[in-house]
Amino acid sequence: MLHSIQPRPVSSDQSDVLVRDELEAELRARELWQHVLTKKEREEIQRRGYLELASRIHRCRAYRIYQGGDRRVRVYLKLWFIRLFRGELCINPVVRVPPSDKALMHKLQIEGNEAEYLRIAKFFRLKIWLQLPFVLESR
Repeated sequence: MLHSIQPRPVSSDQSDVLVRDELEAELRARELWQHVLTKKEREEIQRRGYLELASRIHRCRAYRIYQGGDRRVRVYLKLWFIRLFRGELCINPVVRVPPSDKALMHKLQIEGNEAEYLRIAKFFRLKIWLQLPFVLESR
């Protein structure tokens, strides 16, 4: 089961309707995840909180898409059993969408047309001296 959804505090009836609509949209997005992801992918995101996709055009690259879609896609260089953090990719939709739909959008765009995704995405690279304490992560 994916993490529970917590509504934002609101004060007016109109805001209550908006929050309820957002929660319903998020629940529909999570239901869509169940149909799009394989069993192995669902287990991975349940266990780790992210889905790791291997690049189809860069042999040693992996992308981490975090559950909920509220974080940028992280890019790693795969070296045997470790991952070297390279930076983050950011694409935001023009209209407001549920966080889980954003995460699913990243997955489908990377799998569908990775080159176009990389062309559109804004790449954020940390300065090397900022990377040193957490640059290596084991799988």
